[in-house]
Amino acid sequence: MGALGKVQWQDVAEAIAEALARFPPSAWEKILERQPEYCEMRDLARRFQAAGMEGAFLTVEVMAALNDYAERSERYWQDLAEWLSQALPRTLQELKEQLKPFYEKRRYRSNKLDRMNRFLESEAARALWAATPREVASEFRAWHDRIAQAMGQRKTDKTIITAVKALAAGLLLLGERGVDFSGIPVAVDERVQSLTPFLKSKSEIQRFWDDGLDQVRRKGLPLTALELDSLLWQIAKHDEEGQRAYLEGLGIDPDTARAFLRGLQQARSLGQASHSGF
Repeated sequence: MGALGKVQWQDVAEAIAEALARFPPSAWEKILERQPEYCEMRDLARRFQAAGMEGAFLTVEVMAALNDYAERSERYWQDLAEWLSQALPRTLQELKEQLKPFYEKRRYRSNKLDRMNRFLESEAARALWAATPREVASEFRAWHDRIAQAMGQRKTDKTIITAVKALAAGLLLLGERGVDFSGIPVAVDERVQSLTPFLKSKSEIQRFWDDGLDQVRRKGLPLTALELDSLLWQIAKHDEEGQRAYLEGLGIDPDTARAFLRGLQQARSLGQASHSGF
């Protein structure tokens, strides 16, 4: 890599990290609350909690996230919450029976039914169903391992990280704030990839944002991929005008918003050259 390329790479990372460090805490709260696994599941969380079935709700969150792919619209979480609100499942078997007709109507139904059966018949699902929110939060990073093992997937796979994010959202909805999301990377899908088109592999994209998070934390903000992944996923669906409006809606001051969007634009403008590391 030439010296200029390295300086450009470091400058882009620093510009993005500098802007993220200036986001107010209230903005990060709004970002998390706008995630569908949070906002669409709020009422269902209250019902499970009132029934003393917090572990069952966390199991639903993870199961839903494991099948959150290749959907035609963004109604997936809303549809699932409405489906389950008809009657709360009292056992894992009841949950399977309720979800079977739901997934039979979705895209890739065979794959999604197989994934549903694999997870809900796993030891991880049985343990999660019986656990309390505090128990899950205290071993949160171990649950990342358990979910990946149950599905036979890598911990860095998009659907596994999405499931761990949904587990965190479920804990937050149940009032449990002690979630350690450190060390877990962003989930890379087409949206997130579109923000850094110069990076060609999932591992490179995850390393880029991991290193960016390290820079933010060195500035004193304990940011994790839970917050950053949500921000990237939400902002990536907008064009430039929509991105400005989105940031304004979060209460980001204009100077910080411009700095962040300028950093994203610089990342895109790096082109197709190969870069590695900060």
